Amino acid sequence: MLPSIFLSHSCKDRDSSPPAELSAAERRRRLDRLDFARRLRRALDERLRASGRYNVWLDRRALRAGQDWRDGIHQALRGCAGAVVLLSPEALESRWVLKETTILAWRAFLGEPVLVIPVLLGIAEADLVAHGFEPSGVTAIQAEVVPDERGASVDEVAERIVARFDETVSTPVAGRSHTWKSTVDEWLDETARLLHEDDERYLRKMFAVLGLDPDDEDAERFDEDRFRTVAGELLVAVPDTILDVLHTISGVRTPEKKAMLRNAVEALWVDARAANRLPHVAGRADPPRVVAIDADEPVTGRHYVERAYCGKLRSDRIIAPDDHTDGSRAHALARVEDELAGYLPIEDAALLADDVAVNGPVYVVLGPAACRAGVVAELARRYPALTVVALTGRDPATRAELPPGVGRLAPALGAREVAGRRYRNRLAAYA
Repeated sequence: MLPSIFLSHSCKDRDSSPPAELSAAERRRRLDRLDFARRLRRALDERLRASGRYNVWLDRRALRAGQDWRDGIHQALRGCAGAVVLLSPEALESRWVLKETTILAWRAFLGEPVLVIPVLLGIAEADLVAHGFEPSGVTAIQAEVVPDERGASVDEVAERIVARFDETVSTPVAGRSHTWKSTVDEWLDETARLLHEDDERYLRKMFAVLGLDPDDEDAERFDEDRFRTVAGELLVAVPDTILDVLHTISGVRTPEKKAMLRNAVEALWVDARAANRLPHVAGRADPPRVVAIDADEPVTGRHYVERAYCGKLRSDRIIAPDDHTDGSRAHALARVEDELAGYLPIEDAALLADDVAVNGPVYVVLGPAACRAGVVAELARRYPALTVVALTGRDPATRAELPPGVGRLAPALGAREVAGRRYRNRLAAYA
């Protein structure tokens, strides 16, 4: 089967009626931009199909009357080997483009065999941040930048994009990796079910909190699953907004559902860009597989991992040994190894490597006490198949004891760890 290339765009790209408040020059620029977007999409479609190497997925061609739009698009997002995300000022206003971008970017960051190429058409990275696209991770992906469509060649842009696919997507799509298993999609489905309420008033309250219009064209297009739209917004929302959404349905949720919702959103305070780097560290060809976080609490390290995998990594793949030691390296290592031995065949390096290859990465979360004892470097040397999340606190001496080549997550936590604790406390009160 040929690999599939997904072409993401906004329905507004086809809208030639400009907002009334635009000046004549802005209207002309908008028409030029929409024309460029349409021609680029057509050129990519024609070139990719003409090569005979790809199937091209466009919603208006791939979806049929009577088909479940949501399911069709989600299947395409899950299975594509490549995607072009056309990001224009019009696309930045589309919540569905944000959802597609989030799913595709997370697939890429979690090591899935997918090449995602954002095309910035008349916008800059600052515009992505201003419109809430930064948590999706798309700002960390190399983009094709078209600052001014009036001086750009559609053919040249299309040729560069196709060349990148030709270099990277050379074989049919492989099966999804054991670490991904469509984690974002699973999270969205499960959270939507927990949010579901037959009374339309509750849905409208959630949309109001999120600043969405339940009757706009994007919402109507996927009318049968607008609770999934809410779940998608929660994935990129700030903690206060998440709590506000949960409280809109507080009175109609059972204690069990409240607890499940709490578990679903507990790690969402973590910066998505930083969390997205963890699977990259775990997937390195060569050790050390160590990432440093300027955090003090083991629960913070666990939440970083859960955020990276939307809570869908098996619980026994995140191991956080007790951080209470006598301060010596030998005692700290013994405590860590004792904990690991209860889950993994650490006595045999080959068996341990096979376990990671078959069942997915193992993250060992070490608190500042163990890091200060110099345990991280020794653990990485003894068990190179494992991925160590080193919580260094804010002590420069702790960070100095880490092995060379360690990945450091950015942006730094700063006061956000305290804010995360407040968020967890408020979630506990809600549940």
